[in-house]
Amino acid sequence: MASPEEQQEIDELNQLISTGNSIRESPITASKYNRWLVGEQNRGAGSVVRREVDHLRNARVEFQKRHQDYGASLKEAGREQGRRDKEKVEMNREENLAKGQQVKADVLAQKAQEEKQKQEWIAHGRSLAMRDQMQKKKIRDVVGENSKRVAEMTAKAKQEELDYERELAGVRAKLLQDNKSEVEKVRAETADEVIDAAKEFAFEQRKSLAFTTKAAEAAWKDERNMHTKSHLEKAKANKADAIASRQKAKQLRDEIATTRREVANAARKQQQSNKEQKDKIIMFSTGGIKDTHDQIYRKKYVPQDAAAKLQGSKYAGSVA
Repeated sequence: MASPEEQQEIDELNQLISTGNSIRESPITASKYNRWLVGEQNRGAGSVVRREVDHLRNARVEFQKRHQDYGASLKEAGREQGRRDKEKVEMNREENLAKGQQVKADVLAQKAQEEKQKQEWIAHGRSLAMRDQMQKKKIRDVVGENSKRVAEMTAKAKQEELDYERELAGVRAKLLQDNKSEVEKVRAETADEVIDAAKEFAFEQRKSLAFTTKAAEAAWKDERNMHTKSHLEKAKANKADAIASRQKAKQLRDEIATTRREVANAARKQQQSNKEQKDKIIMFSTGGIKDTHDQIYRKKYVPQDAAAKLQGSKYAGSVA
């Protein structure tokens, strides 16, 4: 439906036009076409901005996913390294425990051997004492016989006693030597040097394990710093792209605003020109008035090809 001003213009022009033939190329006014054209430019700029925003959003989502995947891989690697370190510590502990149990078993065996030798020594001493008592009894039994036989038996008894004493001394010396040897052996096996060596071995094992763990942790930190630096550089690049996209969008908005101003200025100039032409038509009533009027009237409407563009657009109904 035409506005009151347009209807008034139509009525005035109908009064001046004597013929019924239409001189316009299309039914689409220039003002309506200009409004549709500005809308098309705005929609085009909006599509560009939306594509840029979608691109930045997708890039951010992809970067976050890569960062999360990398963090998960580092976390899993740390767990695996911790598990291996724990297994190595447990294995060293079991080895040290087995060595300690072996030393303890050796000490107990040595003590059992000493106890056995002690009991053998006690039994042997009792046997010698019993033989001595028996010999003295024999001597007492032969008392009263002639002195020669008594002397012989006494000498023989003394000799046997001396032999027993020498045998006893030899057995004692041998047992003492064996005991000393066994004691020295046990002391050598359980000496402070051996214990210190075992402690030193365990310490070196723990030190090596700690060094390996620290080295792995340092390597992991270096790798994490490297990846973090790479991600920061990518983030800076993405930020620069985002800034460039925003600047481009601002440039597009500025161009759209400039286009709108130009279109509005052109429309105002066209309206002013139409008014001036209308005033001239009303003022003059000679034969050239109709031609002038037709020319002014024709300029109010767009050509047929421009009207076809507007009518073929799905946004044609959005402009009045």
